[in-house]
Amino acid sequence: MDIFVNMDENGRMTLPSKVRKKYGTRRFILRTKEKEVILKPVMSVEDLFGSLPDLDIDRMKKEHIREVKDEAND
Repeated sequence: MDIFVNMDENGRMTLPSKVRKKYGTRRFILRTKEKEVILKPVMSVEDLFGSLPDLDIDRMKKEHIREVKDEAND
């Protein structure tokens, strides 16, 4: 699928809603290859864990921070 997009004076481009909805993410890896610019969608960690409803992301983050602090104090 080829879609024409414009870049503004600050280097910003807007992805059409059709593309945004297809990939369901706001994060992309931009890769250059010879004379091409390639965008690859990246899912956030929260999105990936969201597919596993039993995981408590906030609790996991807090535990990780606590473990890092404990290691720093050793």
